[in-house]
Amino acid sequence: MILGVLGEACGFGADRHKGEEPVAAVDVQKLGDGADVVGGVVVGVPVEILVDPVVAFTPTIADLLNEIAKIEGDFLIHLMTSHPKDASDEMIEALKSNPHCANCFHLPLQSGSDAILKKMNRHYDTEKYLSIIDKLRQGREDTVLTTDIIVGFPGETDEDFEKTIEIIKKVKYDSIFSFIYSRRKGTPADKMEDHISEEIKHIRYDRLCQVQNEISYELNAKYLGKELRVLVDGKSKNNESVYTSRTEGGKIVHFECDTDYTGQFITVKITKADTFALYGEII
Repeated sequence: MILGVLGEACGFGADRHKGEEPVAAVDVQKLGDGADVVGGVVVGVPVEILVDPVVAFTPTIADLLNEIAKIEGDFLIHLMTSHPKDASDEMIEALKSNPHCANCFHLPLQSGSDAILKKMNRHYDTEKYLSIIDKLRQGREDTVLTTDIIVGFPGETDEDFEKTIEIIKKVKYDSIFSFIYSRRKGTPADKMEDHISEEIKHIRYDRLCQVQNEISYELNAKYLGKELRVLVDGKSKNNESVYTSRTEGGKIVHFECDTDYTGQFITVKITKADTFALYGEII
């Protein structure tokens, strides 16, 4: 589980819980202590480090979200999970009910085929996965969703691959992180039969990217003319007169400006959209 805290005054660490107080009540409070450094912090929070071996209390990610959300300040919490099993109803409710929680979520799919998911030892099927998507979007239809996809896992048939395409079209992710399966010596997958040829893997990967790029552009185009609150990352690496920022949902927004607003929230009107980014002007 990865927790990202983005705001104008952020800086804290998570540690093993040491008592019966709500998780992270002390460390998280550093967020509101008026840090001089302006910027964003991304903190890895594996669930297992939140378990106290002495006190019979096992805080959850939902507890952590609720504690952070109590802090005064102008910041957003970005949450992602490496596995759908961690996306509990309690966590989803905390994500949706807390005003500091960004309206976005990363939920790895890996494959749209139940047969391949079983071979991957993922311990969920597509029905369970889609039920989580439905819960995330209930009452928040505009939630920005991203995912991970692996193409060419051993034994993946054309039918298996098409099932992945079907889910991508059904869910309409804002973006995906896609990978071509590569063999790693000593892993269970390496010992499987029916490895896919490099040619077929690349053909499938290209099709996957084409389908997703069309969806990403379609979704980005809906932002044209809208005014969005963004957090400025800094100057573009390619053009010093252009700044890069991100929306609440993590979408990249480029804009020209003579003033450096790095680390601050500003409002930008979107004037152009493409597959991978939005472009705008400061209001």
